[in-house]
Amino acid sequence: MFFNNRLQIKTIGYSQNSYGEIEDDQETTTTAFMGSIQPLNQEEKRLMNKNGEGNRALNYCKLYTAPHIKIRTKSDNDNYTDTVIFDDKEYEVISSDFFRGGLINHNKYILQEITNEEGDEEDASES
Repeated sequence: MFFNNRLQIKTIGYSQNSYGEIEDDQETTTTAFMGSIQPLNQEEKRLMNKNGEGNRALNYCKLYTAPHIKIRTKSDNDNYTDTVIFDDKEYEVISSDFFRGGLINHNKYILQEITNEEGDEEDASES
């Protein structure tokens, strides 16, 4: 497994106030890293579409990275997720697995492409 794709991670900054509430700083940082993007296999496609909500498997892919690269997912306690940028498309990280002690130590992430279809509809209704 080679990490041969040049990718970027977009991170939105946030902070907590004195009451422990999360506040947006709206500071976005972009960091370059190397990873490997691959399509989902048949079993992964079936699992991603099992809820019947009409998710299209084409919107999903896998990302493999070196063990030292950590990407935030929605399941983290802070409810913020990092965005991965590849081929001028943005992907949200929806799950992560960490593999240690095998032949090649690595992280595996499942990504879902972010589409602006809903945002376009909202903009049209405001006009």
